Amino acid sequence: MSIQYRRRIRLLPFLWLNLSKGGWSVSVKLGPFSYTTGPKGASFSASARGTGLSYRKRIRGKRP
Repeated sequence: MSIQYRRRIRLLPFLWLNLSKGGWSVSVKLGPFSYTTGPKGASFSASARGTGLSYRKRIRGKRP
């Protein structure tokens, strides 16, 4: 069993600071679209609300 720590802090209505044991990242979310960037790279995601469907594309950076 492992212990995980994650914290999400809203800076503005569309801007989030994500903190975890593995590092930090910043997310911009506009409707169903979001862009996340941090020291490990950047990604774009889109989701269809209420359906459970989502798409994520790593734009740059290392694979986890």
